[in-house]
Amino acid sequence: MSELNGILNILKPPGLTSFQVVQKLRRILDQKKIGHTGTLDPLAVGVLPICLGKATKIIRFLPEERKQYVFEMELGITTDTLDREGRIISQDKSWQAIPPAEIKRVIAEFSGRLAQVPPMYSAVKKDGQPLYQLAREGKEVNREAREVEIYSRAIYAIKSPGIRLQLECSRGTYIRSLVRDIGEKLGCGAVLNFLIRTKSGPFQLDSSLPLQLIADNPLKTADLLLPLSAPLRLPVLKIREEAFKYAVNGATLYAHNFAEFDITAADLDKKYIVNSSDGEFIAISRVIKDDNDRICLHPEKVFYQQN
Repeated sequence: MSELNGILNILKPPGLTSFQVVQKLRRILDQKKIGHTGTLDPLAVGVLPICLGKATKIIRFLPEERKQYVFEMELGITTDTLDREGRIISQDKSWQAIPPAEIKRVIAEFSGRLAQVPPMYSAVKKDGQPLYQLAREGKEVNREAREVEIYSRAIYAIKSPGIRLQLECSRGTYIRSLVRDIGEKLGCGAVLNFLIRTKSGPFQLDSSLPLQLIADNPLKTADLLLPLSAPLRLPVLKIREEAFKYAVNGATLYAHNFAEFDITAADLDKKYIVNSSDGEFIAISRVIKDDNDRICLHPEKVFYQQN
């Protein structure tokens, strides 16, 4: 099978790490260049964008600022991993005396920008070593709080000790840490029971593909790939036909190289997709001024490869 170039919106199954999903796809598709965005815990299921071939170069440009999750937390239990898969540290039945109104009030406090301490069982690094490796050695180290943002939340059900919620948040938010903090605020502790990522930037759960679908039909994977530029949320500029060779060779482009060009100094540092006159994706470029103070587009990354 020849190398594939594009993006798969995979529905990650439970029980696998994001890296294990990549490894499975590498074997199934005999694909060397492959990577994922937005790590999910083994317990979690849901949207896991996978980039293949040339698409691995586009990962840093993907708009993943916002994530959406549906999850259930359980009051009265704490574990070392902050979820149901960990070793139980404590159990507290005081949740039985907490009325739903108080639970709603506390959850409402976790809104907007928050300082969040990542879990010990996470891929965050301390002095170059992932925290989960230290945790497996029985070590716990101080972790710096990180700023995250909760954009919206909805409580689906409160059937104590279980609480089901939907949350939209910034990238880098740990739902396990959020559950821990809510449990601490309520005074009884809490763990994460299950987690579904329903959205990661432009990728949605309802268009995600089961991993087994790829495994059963590897030769049809090319038909399922999203084009490299499909998930990008950037304006598009088309070059004139005579500028094609300059664009694909990574040259800086000026107004006369484009079919239409209404960019001004107000757009400095703004990124654009540069397409050929036929609409073929060539590059992602940034608006700059050259040494002569002329507005131009300089390529951040050229994706077009001539045969």
